[in-house]
Amino acid sequence: MKKQIAVVAILAVVLCGCSDENNSSEISVPESISSSDSSENLISSSSSFSTEDSEISPESSQSESLGGGLDEEDIYYALTADEKNFVEKSLFVGDSICKGWMTYNVFPTESVFATGSVGTRNIFDADFLCYGKNMKFVDVFEEKNPTNVFFSMGINDVNMISSKKFCENYSKLIDFVLNNTQSEVFVCAITPICSDFTPDGRIEEFNSAAKKYIEEKYSERVHFIDYTEPLKDKDGKLKSYFSGGDGIHLAPAAYYASIHELYALLSSSDYFDPDFTVPARPEQSEPEQSEPEQSEPEQSEPEQSEPEQSEPEQSEPEQSELEQTESEQSESEQSDPTESAEQEL
Repeated sequence: MKKQIAVVAILAVVLCGCSDENNSSEISVPESISSSDSSENLISSSSSFSTEDSEISPESSQSESLGGGLDEEDIYYALTADEKNFVEKSLFVGDSICKGWMTYNVFPTESVFATGSVGTRNIFDADFLCYGKNMKFVDVFEEKNPTNVFFSMGINDVNMISSKKFCENYSKLIDFVLNNTQSEVFVCAITPICSDFTPDGRIEEFNSAAKKYIEEKYSERVHFIDYTEPLKDKDGKLKSYFSGGDGIHLAPAAYYASIHELYALLSSSDYFDPDFTVPARPEQSEPEQSEPEQSEPEQSEPEQSEPEQSEPEQSEPEQSELEQTESEQSESEQSDPTESAEQEL
């Protein structure tokens, strides 16, 4: 009997141990893995950039999911109808980070005018391969008539010029647009980084200087806008899962986070009208170069005035004295026939 009780007790202990082990495997989560770390690894591995030429590589997967059990496309990869309408009426001008809007198909090609290595210091000299041809910055507004122009650049300036010069350069860009278009102009804040590309605080210095400069110099049609808050961590650096891999360029998710924030800021402002569209420019038809009419000089025939044919005065011919004498004699002879007869007798 004691042996049977002992066997039963041993079996019970074994069974309880198996049950506890199974329950713990269902709820155990490795302490070294958090949802934040998981999303960072997924986003970073889904994006690739070439740090040598600062150009964004279009070959990147956009199917990785963020943390929290949601897919990227559910959170970032969708624009509302209002956002799409806004983008179609806008033109984003800038550097390789700005080019990412187009590279990742966030915006249509027609809404982006950007190229690598561009800054405020050299944008007028840069060559842009856009819309199937090489163009200069000043050429784009001959083809485009955007309601909104967004300048998005500066990362190529922060290590090259002072913040004061940065503002002066921006002023030339802004004035060019104001003088040649009816567009609203927006200067975008330089996006944050998570690398040692430039000293801490340098980007914030440039953004603060640009914001102050624009608010003081321009009273209308020009605005400074900062949509970078969702991209920053608690220290003000670019969140690692928004990095494109080099700590400077942006991952696809960052662009969708940015457009949602940008449109939200615009919608809550008192200067943005989503229904406004810049009037179409009148077509500038080339003037017809018609050859000047070579009218033959009028060869007016000289007036052939008929000579006045004045009738000659029919003055009675003057009778000479001899004729008058003979006439008088003849008259006297014929005046009294009786008298003549008497003389003959």
